[in-house]
Amino acid sequence: MSLHVIAHPWEVYQYRDRVLVKLRPRDVGAEALSLLTDDLVQLAQESGHDSLQLDFQQIQVITSVVVGKIVSLEKRLRSAGVRLQLINLSPVLREVFEAVSWPRSDSEHISEGINHERDNR
Repeated sequence: MSLHVIAHPWEVYQYRDRVLVKLRPRDVGAEALSLLTDDLVQLAQESGHDSLQLDFQQIQVITSVVVGKIVSLEKRLRSAGVRLQLINLSPVLREVFEAVSWPRSDSEHISEGINHERDNR
């Protein structure tokens, strides 16, 4: 197993039952794109949780390359026993992910917003 140093400053919150990553526009830009899959897989594995949530509240538009990276991330996480959940998607982004057969048939992977202020860490 190779060592991968997390190189991007992700906004990460650890809760009792999951890891939450709040995506910002720079997180889905060209500079961070090459790091997205490897970094987030490592974050999920190091957390020890079986659920990783990506919060899209600040994201209005993504490219097809980003969609492909997130689909790849979901496959890698699933093979590692980690569930990827997309939250706070705009209606447009929800349509994009549903167009690529998201959510997966085994369980719901797109959720409505979560009130993080009430969540216990």
